[in-house]
Amino acid sequence: MVFIIAFILLNHFLTFLLSKAAVFNKNWIFLIFLILGGLIWLDYKDYIQLIEILVGVSQQLITNPFIGFVPLALCFVIITSLRKDLIGQYQLSEESGKASETARKYHFA
Repeated sequence: MVFIIAFILLNHFLTFLLSKAAVFNKNWIFLIFLILGGLIWLDYKDYIQLIEILVGVSQQLITNPFIGFVPLALCFVIITSLRKDLIGQYQLSEESGKASETARKYHFA
């Protein structure tokens, strides 16, 4: 259960990190699709067996449940590295000001 929750959180923060990186450099998205496409192609050509790798990972999770804390630790590392950016970009006072300006511009307020 810890692994599932931690994996969901890790996925969320990695998506946030990648979307932030993609704003500054569009090549990151191309690189990610290239890696994923390469893995799928290698699996299709039977150079690697992705299903066997996933089965091995799931068996390790069953035998050693403390591995579930690894994604949680990665989330902590990502959050601490992005803390200044998160606080600076997403403050309620700035967002409410922008929202009220938009509302006045389109006569919603």
